[in-house]
Amino acid sequence: MDVMTYSDARAQLKGVMDRA
Repeated sequence: MDVMTYSDARAQLKGVMDRA
């Protein structure tokens, strides 16, 4: 797995949680 992908996924999840 790419570290960038993992970081991106985490950033996206944080954004979704913040939006919720």
